[in-house]
Amino acid sequence: VPSSISMPGGKGYCHVEEEEKGGEEERPAYTCPFMIEDALVEGGDKPPSCSDLKRFFCSKYNNKHGAKCTLDPAKIELKVGSKVIPDDSKLRDYVSAGDDVFVKVLESSKISSLNGAKDASGTNTTHTNGATSKGTIKMKVYAHYESAASSRQDPNATQVFQITDAEKTVGSLIEDFVRIYNEKHKNDSEVQGLDTYSLCARTDGQVVVPADAPVAKTFKNGDDIWIVTLEEAMKENNEKIVVNSSDVKNAIELSKVKAKDKSYYYWSRKTTDEAPAPVEAPKQIRTRAAKEDEMIYYKTISSYSFEDEDGWVKVYISMPKVGELPE
Repeated sequence: VPSSISMPGGKGYCHVEEEEKGGEEERPAYTCPFMIEDALVEGGDKPPSCSDLKRFFCSKYNNKHGAKCTLDPAKIELKVGSKVIPDDSKLRDYVSAGDDVFVKVLESSKISSLNGAKDASGTNTTHTNGATSKGTIKMKVYAHYESAASSRQDPNATQVFQITDAEKTVGSLIEDFVRIYNEKHKNDSEVQGLDTYSLCARTDGQVVVPADAPVAKTFKNGDDIWIVTLEEAMKENNEKIVVNSSDVKNAIELSKVKAKDKSYYYWSRKTTDEAPAPVEAPKQIRTRAAKEDEMIYYKTISSYSFEDEDGWVKVYISMPKVGELPE
């Protein structure tokens, strides 16, 4: 079997972080293992979809913590690193054995006690980043070590941080990230530890953020923070991009200009006024009838994934029981 063919499967881990209010736990944290190839819910797909994992996780969570808080599959998102998994996608196209899947609880899914306290007039006092009228902060950010997260080979390259201190700086968040990352890799001789003072953070738009900038004033709830080496940051133009929206044709192009290669639409085909290429007539490539043994071992590839790192395009397909074949 070629070395570029991956064998998806195994066990993944789905997590939801705790949420506190007034120093008391409102939504308990929970971690649930799941099988990437096996059906997770009755009547579900095999291999399972993201939608199946949502139902499976919420069922397990509500059985354990339903008296305090419940989760609704329709009101959560599942993320691997910075990527949101589409509901109809197969898990094995996004998740490998040992990977962590994080649950992002949407604002509308929180029970009333999680939506912020109300004052005497009934007005909700919770602000955009979770800051209440008393100045407390309730927000979550996703920090990624960019060089490792982009390859999806290191499950520890992404960490979730609950921000409760309005004055917490980006520099202290980097220190926390490095401490956790190095602790998880202390027994791995192949992974080089990180040095806090050789790193910086930047936004989705690749704008470098000063180390003394408060996280709560620089980022919004649910934002991604990209941690890169100073050397890498110096190679690129990190000046803040000012875009005149009237000069951009549509929202897709505006996203590409602002976020560059981290735009959701980065791989979207550029629109032109050229006529489409002519469609070639189909060509017959088989001139004989299939042999009997060819039909016995024939199987259509119905799902696959690919990557184009290091100048190579690699296609990953599932080959069940390939390990049982003779060498």
